[in-house]
Amino acid sequence: MAEAKANYIDPRNGKLYPLDVPRWCSDERTPLLVTPGAGIARDDINGRARSLWRYQAALPVSIANPITLGEGCTPLVQQSRGDLRPFFKLEWFSNSEPPVPLGPKEGYETTKALVDYPPPPQVRRAAIRPPTRYAIVVDGHFKTEFAEERAARKAATELLAK
Repeated sequence: MAEAKANYIDPRNGKLYPLDVPRWCSDERTPLLVTPGAGIARDDINGRARSLWRYQAALPVSIANPITLGEGCTPLVQQSRGDLRPFFKLEWFSNSEPPVPLGPKEGYETTKALVDYPPPPQVRRAAIRPPTRYAIVVDGHFKTEFAEERAARKAATELLAK
């Protein structure tokens, strides 16, 4: 499919910036969007990719080494619920821990369920100051953390120079 030339666009004033020059905001320090691309056809979808990267042809730039967690492969299944026909995302669970009994009493045959899920990620909220390290604050949110003040100052100086 022919590539349409996409750009960054400042939605407040319509000013365009090239995508091949990395930038995080407009010259006026406002957020940027990406102009619409040409879209993709069914033949452009990579059926061998087992993630959302199967739609990579829709992106305005090529990604040499995409990163994925395997997301996007679970189909939606439509079912009747009264007068409605909602879509459900079905999941599966693997068995890695001992079964947990779900039956009402001992002596009865019990149903056992096995659920395998990863521990919750250690997510740091951008509104909370790191307790022992240095951080860069951008638009009122804490961004990159640094162990040393010197490294934080150097990164902040480089960011302001952009």
